[in-house]
Amino acid sequence: MSTSKNGTGNEVIAMRKEKIIDMLNCNQSKKVQDLGIKYALQEKEKSFLLYYAEDIQYSDNCAKIFASMSYNESEIYMDELFKDLNTPGAIIILEYLTNCPGKILYSAFKKSLTASFKRNTKTLFNNLLLIFKENATLQNVIKNNDEYAYKLLTESLL
Repeated sequence: MSTSKNGTGNEVIAMRKEKIIDMLNCNQSKKVQDLGIKYALQEKEKSFLLYYAEDIQYSDNCAKIFASMSYNESEIYMDELFKDLNTPGAIIILEYLTNCPGKILYSAFKKSLTASFKRNTKTLFNNLLLIFKENATLQNVIKNNDEYAYKLLTESLL
């Protein structure tokens, strides 16, 4: 195992991620936050940000990072992004998901739709309805794959 003066490779990665998280705190200066966003976007693996996406001090910056990713790059995080529709950074995520191709959204959208009914979460359902209303490609994917969900969503728009 290779080690450096400052620790193992994994320790260095963990320290770098901790530093990025510190920089993303909304109490930091705008310049520091912007640098944190820049560094986070350079990280290959971004799942460490998901934990902080629910914290009001980090949610907007985490949302900005995920919204800056390509849709294909963010596909592995879709389930989590839909969970973030109940966080303070939800507006940024909503705008991002509204423009995302329906094929990429479909699976996570359907899981979230089911969850919104099981947990009776009106806010999540309303956010899903907004995405559905604004995303024509998602409408087509749902129409072609799930008649019941399509009918439910279209009737809810009336």
